[in-house]
This record gives sequence, C-alpha cells and structure tokens, in this order.
Amino acid sequence: MVQEDFGISARVCDNSIETLILAGCHSYGAYAAAFGMTRDNFIREVHTFITRGGVRPLHFIALWEVNILDGAVQSPKLIDAVVE
Repeated sequence: MVQEDFGISARVCDNSIETLILAGCHSYGAYAAAFGMTRDNFIREVHTFITRGGVRPLHFIALWEVNILDGAVQSPKLIDAVVE
C-alpha cells in the first residue's frame, strides 16, 4: 500500500511553445503535480520558489510530495523547485 508518493511539474519552453509536464511515481504523485499547478495558493508558492533570483525562468521543475492516510490523499507539499 502506498503511504507517500512524489510527483513533478515541469515547464519547458522551446521558442514560442510552452509545455507543462505532470508526472508521478504512482497516480497519487501525478495527482499532487496536477493539483499543485492548478490551485492558486500552490501556484503562488511555486512562483515564489522559481523567482528567487528576481527573474521568471523559461524552464522549471517542481517536486511535490503527497501523503496517503488510510487511503485518503492529503494535501500536496512543494518540496523543491529547480530553474534553468
């Protein structure tokens, strides 16, 4: 039984095309990545992480953790974000 899972949200840009990739180790991690990129409070948290240098980067990867308690998915937590 899965008790915790991890997911990533990655934005990559190539010329004028932006792509958002959402993935998880299991479905819970994919849920965490998608949930994190669609809720205002999490979007603000990611934005704070990725603009630490004062510039909005073209590419970023955000790592999410989610706990599963008695089969119920808990709120995802942003672990880290890496920019390029």
